[in-house]
Formats: sequence, structure tokens, C-alpha cells
Amino acid sequence: AIKKAYRKLSIKYHPDKNTEEGAREKFNNVRDAYEILNDPEKKILFDTGGMAAVKSLAKGDVQRGQDSTIGLTTSLEDLYNGNRLPAH
Repeated sequence: AIKKAYRKLSIKYHPDKNTEEGAREKFNNVRDAYEILNDPEKKILFDTGGMAAVKSLAKGDVQRGQDSTIGLTTSLEDLYNGNRLPAH
């Protein structure tokens, strides 16, 4: 659905096809939105920091940290009931 909408809008606002004022800006916005929606990392950045965060990634200003994992031992009953367990 995203790809179909992108193709339709990119044709509609492409500077070679549309000479109206503002068409180039709309075309650039459509292109940027498509790139963000198709890249999970960019989508997360956009959701948390907006377009400024995505532009920072393009400049190389965003550093990605290490993923961390921890093991949890609990039962589904404790999770469902919201029981608090002591930290180990």
C-alpha cells in the first residue's frame, strides 16, 4: 500500500510532470516519507525525534549503541496479575 501510494504521488508531483509552484517540495516530501517508512531504523528515529533526527542520521551524527539483553524468570500468572518480584 505504501509503495503504491508513493508511486502515484511521485508521478503526480514529479518536477518533470508538474510545473505548479510547490510541486518540487511536495515531491521531495513524498520521497522522504517513502524512505523513512521503508527503513525500520529511520522510522524509529522519525517517531522519536522527527525529521531532524533522520537528517542527523544522514549526516552521520547519530551513533547507535549496543543492544542489551537480560534474562527474566517469571510465570505468566505473575505477568498477568502484575505481581512484583524482587530483583536479583
